[in-house]
Amino acid sequence: MPDPESQPESAALPTIDEISLPLKEMEAPNPLALDTPLASPDGSIFHVLNLFGTEGNHRRYDGVRESDGKPVWIREAWTAEGVNSLAEEARVLEAVAAPMIPARLAWWEDSDKAYLVTESRPGLNLNEILKGQKLPLAQTLSVLAQVAHGVSQLHRAGWVHLGLRPKVIIPGKPTSIVSFEDAVRVGEKPRRSFYYSGYSPPELLGCEPADPKCDVYSIGAMLFHAINGAPIEEAGASLNFLAFPAPVAGVPQILHKCLGSRETRYECLEHLHRDLVALVRRCAPRTRHQVASSSTIGLEATRSTNQDASGYLSGGMEGEEGQYVWTTLCLADGMGGMASGEVASQTAVGAVLREAAAYFSKTSARPASDRAQEIKRWVAVANDEVCSALEKLRVRGGTTL
Repeated sequence: MPDPESQPESAALPTIDEISLPLKEMEAPNPLALDTPLASPDGSIFHVLNLFGTEGNHRRYDGVRESDGKPVWIREAWTAEGVNSLAEEARVLEAVAAPMIPARLAWWEDSDKAYLVTESRPGLNLNEILKGQKLPLAQTLSVLAQVAHGVSQLHRAGWVHLGLRPKVIIPGKPTSIVSFEDAVRVGEKPRRSFYYSGYSPPELLGCEPADPKCDVYSIGAMLFHAINGAPIEEAGASLNFLAFPAPVAGVPQILHKCLGSRETRYECLEHLHRDLVALVRRCAPRTRHQVASSSTIGLEATRSTNQDASGYLSGGMEGEEGQYVWTTLCLADGMGGMASGEVASQTAVGAVLREAAAYFSKTSARPASDRAQEIKRWVAVANDEVCSALEKLRVRGGTTL
């Protein structure tokens, strides 16, 4: 039977016979038995663990690589059409390296069969997840942002996916894209007639040459499904009257640039990825820092002053890139026994907080390595000011920081 996802649901579309190739009359071989060893041309040995499933003229097995016990997926094809499709997928995986795309480990043909071995990417696919629940918006956007990034690497290598749909997406860290059977070179026509209802762009029905904007449409269609609770109907998405259960500013704008005509879609997936990431940041949980501190003079009977000092400074910024909240905390313990330990500790804390205020007032979020260098600079400034303050008072003192 053809893939249910590829069947049109409306009489307005061509019949299934018009948009899918007839299956060849060929009896499928028996599945590989448990622990069957398969040897690739480079000498690697893979063992079959179990049959995961059969789709058309492909089978997928869970397996393991003998040399290191690494879990793998083993794909098997046995018809000319299936072998050609698997060979094309092997070429795609060889050309693209991205965390979202399973690495190709081996590919070979053996008599009338072919085998493709890739990294294993376990987990429920997005279609299974959306059937059972509704993903939080921030998680949905994060998943699709990763998909957009992964497929953008595919585009850079000169390929278009054409088959993006929830069934081939496995959310995780990282999210994975696990099928490339319909991928073709940019500018080429699809190798077969197919249409994934609710996710394929309208131009696919006309067998037009593949364009990266086809994948832009499919990612927008998955976003529509995740938010709306159901895929796009055959009549298409009415972008002028979007009425989602929980409207979110920014989503209609992204959908407009994904689901419209080719001329109105994003020029490239890098732009879609940028907007999805920005929306993830805006939808992320709000951050708030609460700080408390306490200090005492201690229990030593001869001590007359508290030489400790502490302070903190908090702030935040919010804009197109989302919320950015920061807090600087500073603790100084004046060196016991020195006459002016409290001068040193209070001077050090004041210097650090002043430098922090100046830094964050003109700086957006930066990598932790950059902040670490900045903190070292603050300490150097604090040290200079402590030395200057003690010199003016002509006293000895010191502090930890």
